[in-house]
Amino acid sequence: MVTISQRPIISYQAMQKAARITQYVYQFYFPLHGIPLADIASYYPTLTTIESIIYQADFVMEKYQDLGGELSLCQDYSRQIRELKNSLICLLHELDLYDPVIEDRLLKGEEFIKLENEIMLKAAISHSDIINVAESRSSDVRLLHHILFRMLKKQYDERLISLVWPAEVIADIEDDFKSYADDVSENHYNTYHMFALLYQEDAPEKISSEIFRYEQMFEERLLQFSSKERAMFSELYHRFRHIHDARIPEPDLSQKLTLQLVG
Repeated sequence: MVTISQRPIISYQAMQKAARITQYVYQFYFPLHGIPLADIASYYPTLTTIESIIYQADFVMEKYQDLGGELSLCQDYSRQIRELKNSLICLLHELDLYDPVIEDRLLKGEEFIKLENEIMLKAAISHSDIINVAESRSSDVRLLHHILFRMLKKQYDERLISLVWPAEVIADIEDDFKSYADDVSENHYNTYHMFALLYQEDAPEKISSEIFRYEQMFEERLLQFSSKERAMFSELYHRFRHIHDARIPEPDLSQKLTLQLVG
C-alpha cells in the first residue's frame, strides 16, 4: 500500500498544470509504446502525481525568484524543495519505479532549476544560455517517459529516447508561445520572451531557425529506424505537432532590454 500519498504536498494549481503535461504523454508516448487510451486510468494517478510534485517545486522556485537573490542561499526555499524531492523519491520507491536511471533524470531536473535561476540573475546572457535552458526544460517530460518504461516493465530504449529528444524541446518552446503574454505579465521565465528581449523584432526569425534545427535533428535520427518504424514515428510526430500547433506571437517591444546580449 502506498502511504506517501496520504500526505498532501501539492496544490490544486499544480495538479491543473500537471494534467496538461500528462495529456502530452497520452497523446505522444502512449501511441509510441502502443498503449491504448482505454488504459489511461492505470497510469494517470502515478504520472499526474509525479508531475504535480514537479510543478509544485516549480511554483516554489518562481515564488523565490520573484523575491530576487540566489535560491541556494534561501533556507526556506531549500527546505521546501528538499521536502518535495524526498516525497517524490519515497513515492517512486513505494511504487517500485526508482532505479539509477530515474535517479539521474531527477538530478537533471535539479540541474535545470539551478540553470534557470542562474540565467535569471545574470546581467549578461548569451544565445547559448537560452538554448541550454530550453533543452533542459523538458526534463520533467523526459522523466515521465522513463517512468512509463518502468511501469511497462520495458528496458530503456536509448534510440527511441534520443529520437524524441528534439521533439520534446520543440514542444516546450512552442508551449511558451501560448503562454508568452501571461508569462511576461507575471514575470515568469519564457524561452520566447528571452529571445524577444535579446533580438527584439528579429525574435520570430531567430526562434524559427532554432525550431527548424531541432526538426532536422529529429529527421536525421529517424533514419536509424526501419522504413515501417520511420513511417509510424513520423506520422505520430506530425500529428502531435498539428494538435499542439502554436503560432509565434509578435514580440512585445515595450519590454525593456535589461539583459546584455553576449555573442
